Amino acid sequence: MEGIQGSCELTCQPDENRIVLSETLSVLFVGDDTILRKLFLRSLQKVVPAWSAQEAACGEAALRLVDLEHFDVMYVIWVQWSFKLYLMR
Repeated sequence: MEGIQGSCELTCQPDENRIVLSETLSVLFVGDDTILRKLFLRSLQKVVPAWSAQEAACGEAALRLVDLEHFDVMYVIWVQWSFKLYLMR
């Protein structure tokens, strides 16, 4: 490749090492940060619009949703309050 200094070698992995995700997954995103939840859901809908995604603002709400339906993936954000207070200083 032009413009790259030094030696560079590109290698391809065999297809058997690739991870292929299902075209239809249901995802639950749990976190108390509204902006982060909305950003995640918007990004997910743009990248894989066939996936269904829901959100929960807290653990109790997530448990209620899990009782009602099955989720293939749950993404949970957990930040300790002491760390949040440290960041706010």
